[in-house]
Amino acid sequence: MRRKLDIIKCMRGKSYLNINTLAIVHLYIPVILFFAGWFNIPVAIIGIALILGAVILFCKDNRDGDSLLKSFKSTRGLVWLLLSLLILLMMSILTGAGGLVTSSDDWSKHYFIIEQMGRSSWPVTIDYQGKTGVLSYYIGSYMLPALFMKMTGSTLVSDVVLLIWVVAGLLMCALLIYSTVRNAKPYKLFIIACVIVLFCTFMLPCKILLSSLQPEDLMSGFLWFGAHANVVYSSDVNQIRWAFAQAVPGWLCTALFFKYRYRRNHWGIILSSSILYSAFVFIGLLIMMVALAVYDCIKGKYKEFIKPENIISVMPAFIVALVYLFSYMQPKSINDGMSFSFIDWNGHWAAFVLLHCTWLPFILILRNSKHRDMLVFVSVFLLAISFVEMGEFNDLCLRSTIPAMFILCILFLEKVLDDSTAWWVRSLLLILMFLMFIPDGGRTMLRESYNGLSRDNRAYVFTSLEDFAERKGGFVINQYYNWDTDGPIKYLIRR
Repeated sequence: MRRKLDIIKCMRGKSYLNINTLAIVHLYIPVILFFAGWFNIPVAIIGIALILGAVILFCKDNRDGDSLLKSFKSTRGLVWLLLSLLILLMMSILTGAGGLVTSSDDWSKHYFIIEQMGRSSWPVTIDYQGKTGVLSYYIGSYMLPALFMKMTGSTLVSDVVLLIWVVAGLLMCALLIYSTVRNAKPYKLFIIACVIVLFCTFMLPCKILLSSLQPEDLMSGFLWFGAHANVVYSSDVNQIRWAFAQAVPGWLCTALFFKYRYRRNHWGIILSSSILYSAFVFIGLLIMMVALAVYDCIKGKYKEFIKPENIISVMPAFIVALVYLFSYMQPKSINDGMSFSFIDWNGHWAAFVLLHCTWLPFILILRNSKHRDMLVFVSVFLLAISFVEMGEFNDLCLRSTIPAMFILCILFLEKVLDDSTAWWVRSLLLILMFLMFIPDGGRTMLRESYNGLSRDNRAYVFTSLEDFAERKGGFVINQYYNWDTDGPIKYLIRR
């Protein structure tokens, strides 16, 4: 009888299994695997215990969940769900996931690391020029594909697992956004999936203007904006083409944070889940949370942050952060390209102004949003980040802006899906987004995918670490590996 009641409760959306808890579990499975495979036994036990404690507390507080089943149990609802899944699956395949097309060069890096992890014992250690180093990169998105490769010995299986993992993350993003929509109807999930694919900035008109005002600062293509500095606010397609391992989990964390904006006792578990996927996404999300927390504390909400859930959940992130810190501080014989510097825009003001005009139209479109605090933060953050750079290709800008840009995407969707917005305004916004997408990520994605359908995406996989260093640049050696294994990292990482 009790079991029957539990099943009925689950069908009504009153169980631990809902989109919120599934998203958290999805994000933390690789983190648990990382602690079990990389850390010394005492550290691993403490870290896993803290993670499980934080996840259990989150699930207990979210057992009422969202009754999404009600929206999609009808035939029409199921059709819209499947169409949404198909759109996200196509996006994932055409941007490189699954190895079905030849995409950006960075996929060779992804596959190289996955194969290292899948064919080596954990933690992954490697010999290079007489030294032994341990893999200490943000490898969260590689954990499950590598685990299945380790169990089966098959790259095909790892490709399939990777594709499923990416699509599952994207679908959860869409469902989380859908769960925040007022008067949600199944067709709106399809619109959400389409906008996740299409979302990009107004780069085309700004680059046309730059070619007239300051042509020497113009850079061809849509990966970068201007030649003076590696600063750009990337489209969703370009993010997933070059950095799926950081973008998809970053979007999922951001969607969770948007939904839990006013449930402050869960900020810690959302923030901590991001660090194994990207240090830069973690930084971007942390800055956003700190800024909004200060704003909330001024309004007298400070007690809501000091909760056991937040305290427990940030501790594992601190341990992972130490691994990154020790790797960053290791003695370097080769420049790792991770120095921090400021960008001087003097003499390039046309490029600077037009760079920010790529995202400013969103602020005008969304000026009446009820989430003005988030909109103000996004504006200040995107402006400030254009004055600093870090990384060979300024990953500080490219990846730490993932949360801020996805907030714009969510708020744009909120505007488009709001029934109180005139139908012609919503239609015009979607058409405008599509027109901006075609020359941005769309053209490049389709061209590369068409050219690569007859080739193996693994054709560019590196044969050795020497090959990896030579073709990607020597800086990767110190970015991805810690060669100071007798240094402070020995107290954390298992030998």
